[in-house]
Amino acid sequence: MEQFIVSHADEMGRWPRLAWADVYGAEWQTGAANLGRYFAKQVGCMLATQRLPIPNDLINFLNGAPRCPSVTFVVHRNWRAIDAHRMLRTDGFGEGITTFVGLPQSNAYQRDGKFSGVDYGYHIGYIWFRANWSKDTDRAAWWEYPVIKMPLESGDLVSKIEWRTLWARTRLQDLASRLTKSGRRSTR
Repeated sequence: MEQFIVSHADEMGRWPRLAWADVYGAEWQTGAANLGRYFAKQVGCMLATQRLPIPNDLINFLNGAPRCPSVTFVVHRNWRAIDAHRMLRTDGFGEGITTFVGLPQSNAYQRDGKFSGVDYGYHIGYIWFRANWSKDTDRAAWWEYPVIKMPLESGDLVSKIEWRTLWARTRLQDLASRLTKSGRRSTR
């Protein structure tokens, strides 16, 4: 999956959906389920590290069960990171944002004083993966569908205008600094 994201980084930002067969070929169900198991293992390790109970259906899924009903797995696109990728590529940074890999903050939840849920995230560039465990739920997973939606996170118009204004201001300041260093003066 990582290689697929890196290979298609310039296009995936425009894709509202992902066809698993494009990533894994004819064995898309197995590939997508194994990707889910990769993230399920990450969630289990995180829970164990924090001395929180690991849900039985998560363990069963890791041991080969076809479903993990209490965990929903989601893939989405982060529009700010898409913009950053485009701008980095435009400015000559060949890989864009594809080398930015990380773990956003995870959160655990309680209901009636008992551990009842956790959010886990991981991103490769602007593609974000989320796993959400919620006790006593039954939700479908991404490998149950040949094509999944990849929603655009935080894509409201006001946020986009604020982000792009900040980015443009930063780029203008950088340009003014370069011009000043090269002996040219800014007219501002």
